[in-house]
Amino acid sequence: MSPDDPQTDSRFRRRSVPAVVFVVASLVILAVAFWLALRGSGNDTVVSGDGTGGPGALVTTSPADTRSVTSTSSTEVTTSSSSTSTSSTEPVRQGLFTGRLATPVRLLDEPGGRPSGLRLDRGSILGLTGEVSETGGTVFWEAVSDGVNRWVPADVLRTRTTPFEGRPCRRADSIVESPVGYSPATSAEGADGVLAVETYRQGGCVRLVVLFGTGTGAALSPAAGLPDGLEVVDHGGPVSIRLPDGIANYWPTQAMLAAGPAYVVAARDEGGSALGIEVDPGRAAVSVSFLANPARVVVDLVPEAGADPPVVGDGVVIDSATVARVHEGGGGPLLIEGYSRPTAGIGLAVMRSAPAADAATGSGEPATVVWGDGNSGRNARRPWFSYTTLVPGPDWSRFSITVDGLAPGRYEAYVGLADDEPEETGVGAYLPFEVSGG
Repeated sequence: MSPDDPQTDSRFRRRSVPAVVFVVASLVILAVAFWLALRGSGNDTVVSGDGTGGPGALVTTSPADTRSVTSTSSTEVTTSSSSTSTSSTEPVRQGLFTGRLATPVRLLDEPGGRPSGLRLDRGSILGLTGEVSETGGTVFWEAVSDGVNRWVPADVLRTRTTPFEGRPCRRADSIVESPVGYSPATSAEGADGVLAVETYRQGGCVRLVVLFGTGTGAALSPAAGLPDGLEVVDHGGPVSIRLPDGIANYWPTQAMLAAGPAYVVAARDEGGSALGIEVDPGRAAVSVSFLANPARVVVDLVPEAGADPPVVGDGVVIDSATVARVHEGGGGPLLIEGYSRPTAGIGLAVMRSAPAADAATGSGEPATVVWGDGNSGRNARRPWFSYTTLVPGPDWSRFSITVDGLAPGRYEAYVGLADDEPEETGVGAYLPFEVSGG
């Protein structure tokens, strides 16, 4: 039978149709898988440490090496198996992302309403719809529970918008030696508040996520775009997220989050109006990403091997740069810096000789030194000193203390809150160090 025979051609067509359908179906499946992979990994804008160690597309905008990047309309949403994502302007009733309960709780039938449903244990994972409401000064998130929508107070919930499972750590290869700042492009949909702060740790990577919101009261919701005036500054590991003046903050300013060696606090500036979020894991390679829908800053930090971590105590953090300085030893004035939250903005510092090997912390003999206060300029010569923070009040604020007149030997500096007895209360932080001769 010749190739031109109609029967041969007919049989060929009957055999080829299923093959064509199979090929088309395979291409469709591959396209859908590719789309889901993009959705899960985040088609975002990375402005440092783009995963290959090289910088992203950066534009220098000031002599201070502040860099800006044009934001895209990208979206990254980490979802559960039953979740869906929609436009930020539409109500979301299914699970948009998840949250973990920090304490046992019964969900509420409405914001500020009565508890309903089963009591959920600490650590329970909830699907969150993205609906938020502020009632009586308290923020509530809408959750999916037993197939219905209920509400949970934000202070018992830890949102999980960007875990490592949905977005792997972005590892930068190098550590900057001088501060570098990054700012996103903004739009008319820019945020005007901070909804939540998240931390994650996996292997040698620490992640900080700041989730932004917009609106007030019942109209409060995750924002689509980032706020105007936002800047992220990499100090070679410690990172400052500087927020614009007057931005609303729904994350408790007296809270502290820990992720391995790192701590995260929300600190006020000298004027008391601007809020900054500080994270310090020690010297680290830093990658900064700006994400939209919902608006987030994602900072991935990979601490250097053997890096000095900060000293973290109740109400006081001595930063990693101070710890690195005291490990260098040597004479001359010692600079002790960090963050604390004394109620009236006045804290207590004490200098002692190091305790004996088998003695308790804080049991050494008082040592008379010359104190200085970098915030107020006051000086004093005695074993104790009342230092000041930049902003009075219970919020976290920066302190800066100088110590001079130390003879060679081993010491222990205590930084705490005013009127606290360090041996009895456990409030504050201790910094052991040694001054070498010569």
